[in-house]
Amino acid sequence: MYTHISLEALLWALSFYGRHLVLVLGLSLVPALQRFGTVSGLIPMGPFAGRAGEVLTAAARLGLIVAALVLMLRELNPPMTSLREGWRGFEAGLEGRVGVFLLQFVLLALAFAVFDLVPTWAVASLVAEESRALATAIVLAVKNLTVIALTFLWLIGLARFFVVSGALSP
Repeated sequence: MYTHISLEALLWALSFYGRHLVLVLGLSLVPALQRFGTVSGLIPMGPFAGRAGEVLTAAARLGLIVAALVLMLRELNPPMTSLREGWRGFEAGLEGRVGVFLLQFVLLALAFAVFDLVPTWAVASLVAEESRALATAIVLAVKNLTVIALTFLWLIGLARFFVVSGALSP
């Protein structure tokens, strides 16, 4: 099966996370704190602060994606200097392998089931109701620092696989 592509992308994502720990954690800390504050109720937020927090969260996530894409392209050998050049490599690498590419999203759906649905079920089933909001807030904060950041990086690692494949094709 074509799971080796997912594994290669995951290994790259883990390596990238380690190499750029401050960047990834720094940008992931914004949504982690926002989610923790909103869900736990420990940080009082009015309607404006809630909306502003969502905008800041989206900006931090977008910043992580753009920074990771740019760094991924720069770290290639030879480096690619623009997103346009990377996109051309991606298109070339994808040619004739769209099915393989789409299969990766089935694996992403399975990962979602494991890393999102299972923790949500566990908190709802195993944590006493009076502690549930705090437990949910902690789970969300941890997921923002780990699972969500790694998912973005895995997707970029997946793109990297096809960019490299495209760059190698004539």
